[in-house]
Amino acid sequence: MLHKSPAPFYIADVGKLPHTKEKIKQALILALSVNGKPQIMDALKVGYLQLANWQEGIGEADIALGMIDSDEDEVEKFRRVRQHLEEVKKWQAILEKERTELQSDLMGIGVW
Repeated sequence: MLHKSPAPFYIADVGKLPHTKEKIKQALILALSVNGKPQIMDALKVGYLQLANWQEGIGEADIALGMIDSDEDEVEKFRRVRQHLEEVKKWQAILEKERTELQSDLMGIGVW
């Protein structure tokens, strides 16, 4: 794919993808069904699972799933970190659910 994926531990808005997730899933599944080289198969499977890192409602700025850096006072920093962790928790549940579904897709076609 000639598209820049979000940085590790970030999630990006699905609108930034060059095609719909469904079209990309179909293309990857097709590629998995015709390619037998282990290295390529592994890369395609990882790419398929990474589709979970693209979600609706993220917006223009990607969301970091790690800690935030800030020069704010300690009280404000604590408030922001807490708010960030709540947001991360919400997104992690969504990502885990979708990754499980994507893995199930791969199991269904016999490549997992």
